[in-house]
Amino acid sequence: GLRSPWALAIDGDKLFIAMAGAHQIWRLDLAEGKIRPWAGSGDESIDDGEIRTASFSQPSGLSILGHSLFVADAEVSAVRQIDTEKGTVTTVVGKGLFDFGDRDGVFDKARLQHVLGIAALKNGTVYVADTYNHKLKKLDLKTNRVSTVAGTGKPGKGEGKPLQAELNEPGGLAILDNTVLIADTNNNRIMRFDPVSDTLKEWKLRK
Repeated sequence: GLRSPWALAIDGDKLFIAMAGAHQIWRLDLAEGKIRPWAGSGDESIDDGEIRTASFSQPSGLSILGHSLFVADAEVSAVRQIDTEKGTVTTVVGKGLFDFGDRDGVFDKARLQHVLGIAALKNGTVYVADTYNHKLKKLDLKTNRVSTVAGTGKPGKGEGKPLQAELNEPGGLAILDNTVLIADTNNNRIMRFDPVSDTLKEWKLRK
């Protein structure tokens, strides 16, 4: 059965499931109703390569962009990319279980800490909830660089100018009209980041 499913992503008639407890990505064929392990050997690690032999460590967020499935791989503080056509896994940012931090810059040098959420825009920008760093970060697939777009690195509760506003362990992300919705978990609120106006505001919800 299922083992601690954390996130979902739909691509056509396929539903991908981040199975954090099994360290795998499972796939449900919506037409046939059949579910099976799809990516990951089940070992808790950060091995790239063919999807059946590659490994993940508590995958916790998913987002589809074209033929790529992006994975927030929490325990290794990494962003992984699965080519759904070729059936291969590559690591975009991250090195290993104990190699975490808070460093922007080129993909190979950048470090994250326990990423839980991920969301991709059609323009090739991938946003990630850098949860334990209390930040929202941007991965630019054209320049291969990571940059902080919201949060100060300290837990808190703010809004306004994104780099001066605090978040507290942001989790799930979603895209709405080219803005990023952020589940600001420990603040019990939903935030909306607008990259055009460079603002971070609480998304007011009606009861």
